[in-house]
Amino acid sequence: MPFRNAEQTLRKCIDSIRSQTMSFWELIAVDDGSVDEGRSFLEKLDDPRIKVLPNPGKGIVSALNFGISKCSSDLIARMDADDVAFPKRLEEQVEFLTSNPDIGLCATKVEHFCTDGELNSSGMLEYVNWINHICTTEEIENNRFVESALPHPSVMFRKKLVDHYGGYREGDFPEDYEMWLRWLGLGVKMAKVPTTLLKWRDSGDRLSRTDTRYCRDSFFRLKARYLASFLAEKNIEEVWIWGAGRLSRKKVGHLEKFGVSIAGYIDLMENNNLPVPCICYKDIPDKGQIYILGYVSVRGAREKIENFLRKKGYEKGTDFMMVA
Repeated sequence: MPFRNAEQTLRKCIDSIRSQTMSFWELIAVDDGSVDEGRSFLEKLDDPRIKVLPNPGKGIVSALNFGISKCSSDLIARMDADDVAFPKRLEEQVEFLTSNPDIGLCATKVEHFCTDGELNSSGMLEYVNWINHICTTEEIENNRFVESALPHPSVMFRKKLVDHYGGYREGDFPEDYEMWLRWLGLGVKMAKVPTTLLKWRDSGDRLSRTDTRYCRDSFFRLKARYLASFLAEKNIEEVWIWGAGRLSRKKVGHLEKFGVSIAGYIDLMENNNLPVPCICYKDIPDKGQIYILGYVSVRGAREKIENFLRKKGYEKGTDFMMVA
């Protein structure tokens, strides 16, 4: 658990950890340059299970990797200093990974909350609703290029994955999503405990709202890189893009930089004003002739496109993928 100037939220967070039904745990709390009383609060608890360490580097990635290196357990649970764990969180995730040895990482469903006066956006609520419906290994794999379906502070993973595939990386991208995409691409199976086990705070000063590593373009570039690798592994040399709007074409531009060839676009109507063909969706050929990437981001459109393609016999992953 990295923390920085988290004095106002640490008490509830730590209380939730100390109230776990599974009492045999170790908390590695990495202080990433705090100037408030957060570190002092943790040290005064005098709980031998809580180890408070200074980050020898700087920033979230350094703190995360340093914390993992100090963990003595084979299982690593992430936690953020402003979130609250439900009492059975650790117990249920440990049971899940023990019962499913083929799963390398498991997350949980989450409950979104804001403190009084803080941001409460409909977009965040929609996102939380979406991730809470992406639970199985197949769902996570097939939706990996839409958004990250794994709330970072809810995950628990096997420490050996870090040894085999590397941990968090520094870069102009969201460090958690990059690691999920990298591990998924290397064959790591992930799933979600179908239970709400974390209260996930949303606030205006949340790092994912203030740091450029979490801006839209950073996500677009990251997804394009791993999507290009995914297509190459499947020997797919060219793709058709469902969605010919300006934003879709901007996203596709990132994909082209990684060597993916665009055969054409699919939209509501035929369009002869693009440099490549743009056909009406009703004219899509039968399954097996083309590979489609759905880039339409209009609310509700993704589900309609998926249903249309499934009725034509297309299989998600095999014949098409949804992207955002």
